[in-house]
Amino acid sequence: MSLERLWSAHGEGASPDELRASAGTGHECFYLAVLAYGRGERAVAADLAGRASKDDPDRVVYAETARYLRDGG
Repeated sequence: MSLERLWSAHGEGASPDELRASAGTGHECFYLAVLAYGRGERAVAADLAGRASKDDPDRVVYAETARYLRDGG
């Protein structure tokens, strides 16, 4: 699902956790992680950032964000 469609679904009330199955790339997972963090859903954000890191291990920011969120930084 494109970022635009994720944003639209989020604007219609879908939570990042509800949208996680629609995220097909690391980039989309990381986008949802940022949305989750903005909603105060730190555990969901950490999980989504971790999934983004697994999907795209070359993007260090994904792994570092997941670590930060998990470790309570």
